[in-house]
Amino acid sequence: MTRANEYDPGLYWSLPGPAKFVDDLIIALGRSRNVVINTPITTQNLLREGVKRAVREGVRHRILTFKVYDHTDIASDLAGHFAGFDRIIGQALAIVKDEQPTVVILDPQTEAGRKSCEAYALAFAETAEWASEGIVRLLVTLHAEELTRPQRLGAGELLVFDGGLNADEIGAYVSLRMGENVGPGQTRLYKAIVSEFAGFDVFFAEQLMRIKESDWLDLADKLPEFIAGDEVRWRHETWVDGTRTIAGGDAHTLREAYLRLHGDELEKAVAERRLRKRFWRASLKALTPWMEAQRPEVIAILDGALRKSPWKTGRGTIDLATQTREKARVFVREKNPDELEYSDINFMSKNGGLPTTSRREEHAIRACVCAKRVRDAIAHLRTPDAESISNLIGAMRAIGIE
Repeated sequence: MTRANEYDPGLYWSLPGPAKFVDDLIIALGRSRNVVINTPITTQNLLREGVKRAVREGVRHRILTFKVYDHTDIASDLAGHFAGFDRIIGQALAIVKDEQPTVVILDPQTEAGRKSCEAYALAFAETAEWASEGIVRLLVTLHAEELTRPQRLGAGELLVFDGGLNADEIGAYVSLRMGENVGPGQTRLYKAIVSEFAGFDVFFAEQLMRIKESDWLDLADKLPEFIAGDEVRWRHETWVDGTRTIAGGDAHTLREAYLRLHGDELEKAVAERRLRKRFWRASLKALTPWMEAQRPEVIAILDGALRKSPWKTGRGTIDLATQTREKARVFVREKNPDELEYSDINFMSKNGGLPTTSRREEHAIRACVCAKRVRDAIAHLRTPDAESISNLIGAMRAIGIE
């Protein structure tokens, strides 16, 4: 299983949302020497790469990054990187001009560190307003629950980096990352399951891609393994902890999994329903179009059985009411063979049967029966069970359909 901070930078930063953040940061650094970025604490690795890309493509300065703790002396730590200073306070940093153009990043790690960074940034900004010849830009990262909209912030600019991907972006990311996999389960359904359960979290998507194939159909029951050892994070639904996203306010899948285990009765019921809905959406997106695409081939395998069956009329059509007294249940009396649905084959097999002459035809009938069961569940907003899906994929494979 991948570590929680692994991802594909080239793919991630090519997606519209992350790419827009880089563009916004390029613009902000171009017009302001004092920029603040508010971000969840879980996106630090993403942000570090995004800043590098923005600086490389935009102002092209060197980057100096400093983590600030309770007792960090920012002025002293910075001084070693600028000639002629024992300590370099915010006002002095703003007027430095005989050095290499630099982006200084202050990354507070504690509440006291945040206050120190804010005070330093304020002093820098007050001087930078009139010291136009200064060659240093100051970028401060924050992790604040309340600042989730870009805005002017004093003499500088506030950008917000959520780090999350929308549904289309996470779907594209997963599809391209899992592109080497083949087969209906692996390519269609499993990609859809990973996308739905990953939600907005690219790191979680990477972790889900690495689990065993046999665990994907029971993924909701495997989620506690991802929570273990980090229960405190999932106890609360906050943006700054990465347990929900700004876009739509969606909760992280593991927050839902936590509530399924530790919430009150109502929270457990809601979380269970949401997790089931994720699997239902994955089935709807992946299995429904796949089953429809394969239907003509499955029906074609049964052509011989249909021609010999008592359901066949002299007109070459299939009369679905011929062999059953339950004619009132048959809404379309006659169909052309290529119009038959999985449910029609299921109906015929249970009401008079079909005269099969090969194992492949028997497997094709079984595939129709399995497909009807899965399709009915999806159509009635129920989550298909893992056994039904496994039987469907197995039956399709038995007749050579992937």
